[in-house]
Amino acid sequence: MTVAQVLSNAVAKKLYRRRRPPREWVPAEELQECPDSSSFPSGRTGAAFAFLGAVAPVWPAAGAACGVPALTVAAERVHSGARYLSDVAAGARSGCSDGR
Repeated sequence: MTVAQVLSNAVAKKLYRRRRPPREWVPAEELQECPDSSSFPSGRTGAAFAFLGAVAPVWPAAGAACGVPALTVAAERVHSGARYLSDVAAGARSGCSDGR
């Protein structure tokens, strides 16, 4: 998990300076505070999928249960207007410890 976070937040965000989605794309009642950091990749999604990848091989039933929150984190990042779909896809990919 630590490696995924370092690669995502300390390396990839510095290499890919991507603006966040326009605020006009999100209904005002759904709009939340967004940080000024790069949108690509999603660090929260990466962390959620890294946790899933760490738990699933050791305890498959718990890993299956962790899949729902990991997907929910990814969906929330897009729904809240904080990320593009490609940002969360890259975050999920960076969180996969086995590189799949």
